[in-house]
Amino acid sequence: MQLIALFVLPLAIFMELANVHERRGVAGMLIMAVFGGCLFYLGRMVEAYGRR
Repeated sequence: MQLIALFVLPLAIFMELANVHERRGVAGMLIMAVFGGCLFYLGRMVEAYGRR
């Protein structure tokens, strides 16, 4: 889960530079960045729960 989250942000930056988000612009990149951050945090919570 955390590896996917770490992959999402560079993907969002690349998609912004390639102008894939024609309508959304920076908002699309921001949505992907927030999603990646939430996914990373969720992965950390699952990891902490698994250590118990």
